Amino acid sequence: MILDMGPMLRGEVDTIPVDYMLRPEPLQGIEFTADAHVVGKVTDTGGYMRLVLEADMPYATICARCLDQVDGVYTVSFERTVAEEKSLTEEQIEDNVDEYIIVRDGQLDIDVIKGKAKRKKERKQFFHRMHSFFKS
Repeated sequence: MILDMGPMLRGEVDTIPVDYMLRPEPLQGIEFTADAHVVGKVTDTGGYMRLVLEADMPYATICARCLDQVDGVYTVSFERTVAEEKSLTEEQIEDNVDEYIIVRDGQLDIDVIKGKAKRKKERKQFFHRMHSFFKS
C-alpha cells in the first residue's frame, strides 16, 4: 500500500490511519488461510514521524512433532522512523535500513511489512513451539 504523505509533510495532519488487507508471502509448510489484516498509523510529533503497524495473519500448518493440524493467527508488529529521502544521505539510508522507512516523492510504501516479519525458519519454529505449548 502506498500512502500519500503530502498532507503530513505540509503540516495539515499529524496522523494518517492505516487499515487494509495484505496477502502474506508464501511460506513452505504453512498455509495462510486469509489475507493479513494490517492496522496502524503514521504519526508526526513536532517533525518526528513514526510508522507503527500490526498485521494479523491466520494460518494452518502441520506440527512436525505430532503431525496434528495447527490453526492460529500469527501477529507481526512493525515500527520504523519515517524520513524523507532528501533528509538523509545515501549512506545513512543504507546503514540504517532497519531503523528508517523512506518517503520518496511524497509517498510511503508500507508493504515492507511483508518481508520484515521474521525469517522463514524462525516463523516455522514459532508455530511448532506454540502448538506444543497448547497441547501440554
